[in-house]
Amino acid sequence: MDSGALPLVPSHRLPIFVRQAWAVASAMPFENLTKSLKHEMVSPARNTPLRLPAEVLADHRRFGTGATCFALAFLFRDRLARGGLASTLHACDRRYGPDAHAAVVVPVGSERWLFDPGYHIVQPLPAEGGLGFRSPENPNASYIRRVDDVRFECYTGHAGEWRLRFVLKDVPLDERAFQEKWRRSFQAEMMAYPVLTRFEHGRMLYLQKSTLVVRDANGGTVRQVPMRDLADAIHRWFGIAPEIVDRALRVWRSR
Repeated sequence: MDSGALPLVPSHRLPIFVRQAWAVASAMPFENLTKSLKHEMVSPARNTPLRLPAEVLADHRRFGTGATCFALAFLFRDRLARGGLASTLHACDRRYGPDAHAAVVVPVGSERWLFDPGYHIVQPLPAEGGLGFRSPENPNASYIRRVDDVRFECYTGHAGEWRLRFVLKDVPLDERAFQEKWRRSFQAEMMAYPVLTRFEHGRMLYLQKSTLVVRDANGGTVRQVPMRDLADAIHRWFGIAPEIVDRALRVWRSR
């Protein structure tokens, strides 16, 4: 499939209120620094407290932080609910494990729209099988394929190459079930090192451990960030306050 030949995302069909709610959530970076710090605050015998919407928003205003996909999905659903619009929370499987990702499905008229706050799929997409779209602001095109009655495969494509990002389970979760999966995500392998993603000005920024990937419509670059420069790089590229970055890196180095 030629990603460049796909139609543009028909986001104009979304109500302004939904676009505004998404703008709040998608303005934040995906980052696990605050999640790691939250986990470090409690003893192993207790449930890790979750970063709920009020805390995520306050920390973003103060420190420029964001959250991981579970907290961002919960935040987005909360913004919609405050405006009187129902939406559903969903768990997603990734290549390294089940229920490792979270997404939100929003009914709009006769359509359902998929929102991915983990930024694998940046733009909202109609949640139907066999549809692919591109966005003028996004270097990656997106494609959704229905596998069966309860699963969608969600892909991104760039320069003619497509990659499976996650499998959405089309089974809505109530708040309790979602939070149980959220708490289990604190045990994920990716909690052992920094993982950050940000989308801005047509660029996708991604950092894992000390590898930084920058991608735009013209291609991408990969660079290794020296450990001595990692804190400054995270602050500069992702906009997170140095004191949060320093604290999180100290936690990881002490393990």
